[in-house]
Amino acid sequence: MIIREANINDLEKCEELSQMPELIWASEQYYTKDFLESYLENNEWCFLVVEIDNVIIWYLLWEKLKAKWSIIWSMWIEKEYRWKWIWSKLLKTFEKNIQDDWYEWTYLVWRTESEELKQFYSKNWFSVWKNNTEYEKFF
Repeated sequence: MIIREANINDLEKCEELSQMPELIWASEQYYTKDFLESYLENNEWCFLVVEIDNVIIWYLLWEKLKAKWSIIWSMWIEKEYRWKWIWSKLLKTFEKNIQDDWYEWTYLVWRTESEELKQFYSKNWFSVWKNNTEYEKFF
């Protein structure tokens, strides 16, 4: 398994991985190659991919924000690799990278009612904001 920064050759596979109902935005669009390409500029580990046997099975998009915090926009993995040790290892890699840069906390955006996913995030110390409602507006 290899965890590395994404490059231009990864965009097609990452776009394919993005075609999930949980990743649709207010514009009713999924992440496209053009959108994903914008994360390649000054990447600084903000667009990561994971390969197993030369196949990308996962990617993570996140941004560094002001006041030493970050936001994870997308953390996706191929169905056959879900719920295995890979999730935890990848999350730990991400956390190490932001902690090395002195980031204090991260906010995760995820649109799913999956109990398994909720349990995974709870096990990894993410808190659920019970009274939080988010809104999107497309321009």
